Amino acid sequence: MTVGTGFRAPGTAMCLVGALTGYVAGADVVQLLLGAEYRPSPEVAALVAGGVVAAVTTQVVGQSLVAETLTAMWRVSRSAPVQGVSQHGR
Repeated sequence: MTVGTGFRAPGTAMCLVGALTGYVAGADVVQLLLGAEYRPSPEVAALVAGGVVAAVTTQVVGQSLVAETLTAMWRVSRSAPVQGVSQHGR
């Protein structure tokens, strides 16, 4: 199992929690920080909060997959010279 498939269910759950949090408290937080004229509807706040959590989850998964790939490539590159030397010594 790769990192990408391991994050699918938790990432979806976190998006739903983020959307629910945005629906419940997002409009109030925006009003507190920016003023009443910028207060969004609860639906808009939920979509924005869920989208932000989805973007962060996607970024974490992408970085993890890059790290896995680079680690695998590094292991292969480190073992290739050793295999070449052992074959020449026969």
